[in-house]
Order: sequence, then C-alpha cells, then structure tokens
Amino acid sequence: MKYPIFLSILLIFPLNTVNADDSERNPIAQQIKKQIIQHISKKDIKGFCDVFIELSHSKNIATVKRVTGTGDYRVCKASKKAIKKGKQYKYRTPEKYLRIHIAN
Repeated sequence: MKYPIFLSILLIFPLNTVNADDSERNPIAQQIKKQIIQHISKKDIKGFCDVFIELSHSKNIATVKRVTGTGDYRVCKASKKAIKKGKQYKYRTPEKYLRIHIAN
C-alpha cells in the first residue's frame, strides 16, 4: 500500500540533483567556460573534457590554484592552457572547486 503512494510522489516531484556543470549557476564558472571555449574554438579540436578548478579566496578575489581535467587529452590540454594558475576573479559567493564540462 505504501509503494504506490511513494512512486506517485516520485513521479510528481522529479529529483533534479545532477547538473552538467557549475557554469549554469556560478558566474565565475560561466566566465571561465567562455574563455576555454574561445581558446579551443581557435584550434580544430573535437572531443570532451571535464575541467576541475581549485580556487583559493582572499577578500573578494578568487585565485586559481590548480586546474585538472579528465577526458580527451587534446581538449583537456587546451583547456588547461586557457586557464593559468594565479588568474584572479571577483566573486559574490565563494566556492573552493568548480567543475566545467567542455564538449566540441
């Protein structure tokens, strides 16, 4: 008797816990993704890469501490070159890690 009620609740209120990347809700991630896509569009590279960016914060400035990526080697390499260590961004809400999905 409990299962049909539970299933109907799940059908009415779907769970949306998976986001493609942080650029959908974070302005810094949007800016970084735009820079990466501009850098990659100059080269003729096809594939995908999940770029992980670690940030350190001081006052209202986020500084890129580390950039890693998983996916196609050439896309990840070009993405890492687009975002350099030490690059600074102003932010409103601090986040330690950003995940950006790049697909061409």
